Amino acid sequence: MDIPVALLKKYAGRDKIMRTVCYTAVMLTGPSRGKIARDLTLLAKHISTARMITRLFEDLPSWVTTWGYGLGEHERDQVIRVLSILSNVATQLFLPIEHIVWAANSDIVPCSSRPWAVTTIVLWLISLVSNIIKSIRILMVIQYKQINLVKRKRLESPGRSDGSSVEFRRQFAILAEQRRKETLDLVKNVADAVMGVNWLPAGILWAGKLSPAKNAVFGTISSLIGLYTLVQEEKNTQMWDKRL
Repeated sequence: MDIPVALLKKYAGRDKIMRTVCYTAVMLTGPSRGKIARDLTLLAKHISTARMITRLFEDLPSWVTTWGYGLGEHERDQVIRVLSILSNVATQLFLPIEHIVWAANSDIVPCSSRPWAVTTIVLWLISLVSNIIKSIRILMVIQYKQINLVKRKRLESPGRSDGSSVEFRRQFAILAEQRRKETLDLVKNVADAVMGVNWLPAGILWAGKLSPAKNAVFGTISSLIGLYTLVQEEKNTQMWDKRL
């Protein structure tokens, strides 16, 4: 119970759990009928609203993160640097515009929420596509490092000590773990992008062609990956704390 409790104590953990339940509920409306389908839809709607309300307070933490990255002067790879800045800018624009959507839906602001909602989807997709390209770039860099590591190992003298082999395995394991995490992040963002495009106005790619239940399959996949990642991070944190 330690990990679920730890996740529920944090905003990111609660949000991922709520997101997973929300999209799973929508996905289950596909095979469901009658009252069950209506109840699942209502549950998903309320959870989605709750998530939007909690994001009203996300501006400052998000701004601090973006400010901390700045223009990415520390980033060695210029491609990753540009993509990270683009993603951060899209996120910073997304949040205040989403507040307008919430205010319009709540009749606080006398305007239609639809154009603003479409704008948030476009900004979200810009961030997602930036992160997808960045993940592909990072995976290419990791592969390049792994190939060079293997080449250096093959060029070593056969008579060298076992310490060299231990160091090789350690470095390769680190790169393999980075590859695994980046691959999961890539799949997560691709799943979100498929879902996001479906919410765009009809006529753009596959917009509107997936039913809510089918579209929610991608949201569920993305949410489960995000939740799994948080669980693994929490496990590592607790293991580290025990060692201390």
